[in-house]
Amino acid sequence: MYVAAVAEITEKTPNGIDVLINNAGIGSTLDYNIETVPQDEILKVFNTNVIGVSSVTQQLIPLLRKRGEKQVKKIVNISSVIGSITAMDGTRGSGQGPAYGISKTALNMMTRLTANHLRSENFIVFAIHPGWVRTSLGGNHAPISSQESVSGILDKINKSQSNDNGEFFDFTGKPLDW
Repeated sequence: MYVAAVAEITEKTPNGIDVLINNAGIGSTLDYNIETVPQDEILKVFNTNVIGVSSVTQQLIPLLRKRGEKQVKKIVNISSVIGSITAMDGTRGSGQGPAYGISKTALNMMTRLTANHLRSENFIVFAIHPGWVRTSLGGNHAPISSQESVSGILDKINKSQSNDNGEFFDFTGKPLDW
């Protein structure tokens, strides 16, 4: 699926990479609720937000491993608080439609599974919520600029330590509930 991109990255980074940031994602139609959302809508969003991230991660883990056992390697999945089961208190729905929430919850589980799988190899794997950001997905009324979100995410990546493995944070570094 991403063979050409992986081949290009591999060619340009013969010594491997230190950090993989999985930032691709799509939203879903807001007009649906869990009763009316078409299955093809769920599949479309899930395919990008979960299967796409899984595929890229699987293909790039070998490049991360090239850095050696002593080098800390990081995988960061851009998720959403909408994927937090704890935050869904029963009184509100997903702000991005049910397909988006389902996909981000699955991405959070994938993050945890990846963190556990790679723990012994000096990997730090975590999910991060970028905030409600003014983008094509977040809209013009979102309170956070992309610069503010990116700055916070990069700060968290740079400061992350082994105890952050398998955790979920917001862009300010505050821990979030799964």
